[in-house]
Amino acid sequence: KLYVTNACGASALSTRRFTIHETPTLTISPLAQTVCSGYPTAAVPLTADKPAATFSWTATATAGISGFFPSGTGNTIPVHTITTTNLFAGKVTYRITPLLGTCPGTPVDYVINVIPQPILSSQPMGDDVCLNGTPTPLTVGYIGTVDFYQWYANATNSTVGGIPISGANAATYNPLTSTVGTTYYYCVLTIQGACTTITSNTAKVTVAAMPAITTQPMQTQKICVGGSVPTPLTVVYTGGAGIPTYQWYSSATKTNMGGTAILFGGNSSTFTPLPKALPDTEYYYLVVSFTGSNCTSITSDPAEVIVVADPTVTNPVTSPPVCQYETPTALSVTASGGISSLYNYQWYSNTVTNNSGGTL
Repeated sequence: KLYVTNACGASALSTRRFTIHETPTLTISPLAQTVCSGYPTAAVPLTADKPAATFSWTATATAGISGFFPSGTGNTIPVHTITTTNLFAGKVTYRITPLLGTCPGTPVDYVINVIPQPILSSQPMGDDVCLNGTPTPLTVGYIGTVDFYQWYANATNSTVGGIPISGANAATYNPLTSTVGTTYYYCVLTIQGACTTITSNTAKVTVAAMPAITTQPMQTQKICVGGSVPTPLTVVYTGGAGIPTYQWYSSATKTNMGGTAILFGGNSSTFTPLPKALPDTEYYYLVVSFTGSNCTSITSDPAEVIVVADPTVTNPVTSPPVCQYETPTALSVTASGGISSLYNYQWYSNTVTNNSGGTL
């Protein structure tokens, strides 16, 4: 109510009504949580001292952090997974404003602290071995306190769904190699803090069967002087682990030991002997070695290469002069040498004494 007075007296009564609305106050507590990068947050229920209050929020974050809600409304900030690419801790700040009708309350900041995933100082390394070999021990390194180690074995290259290995609860694990096959191993470390676990990379360990030759080089081949074998000497094998090393050897006797290493061209599974200028018989064999633990070397059978002189023919006996229409003495030759006793013959005629340029 309002009265105005002066020397002239009092004014008429003036009345004005004002409605004062209450403003809500956010009542959630605590106003922070801490999560590990890549892990889901806890849901944040929003409450105020006025049950009818509604809520809205906006968010800001340290650079490098993603996965948060930039803005939103509702009675809960939902569960969400926040990640950071930083090597240091950061945060997401939700500024929450309660509303009662059109009256906003005082904004309040809710902070989610984001801790980067801890980093292993060393990862396990896989290996290839033969049956019952000794692979490189699998080891994880972490600078800090580790409450528990657990190694897992998996049939696939994944750190999800592995089978825990009984008793494998140390930083180092020695895989079993009594069964042929491939297994992927990884370790989960339990540590203290917001990031309660660390999972290593997978390490592939392959256990191969002992090597064995399945295809031997051709047993015998015969060629003429200066020629090459029609079928290169080739060895095929199965099994073995690691990096194979090939070495062909030559020998003057039919044996697969004590030969002379072939330095040029003799370091693959296939070998073609160089042509020879003189008749000779040489034997060749291959030794394959492997870097994988417990992999024995394998040696092929000796392959015989016989080098023979080129075939020759005797000169035909010259027929004496004959008269026209008279039958001359038959001409004949004898062939010898070469790689076979089967010969193909082709006679030629010539008007001059020459064994080239004749007519069939």
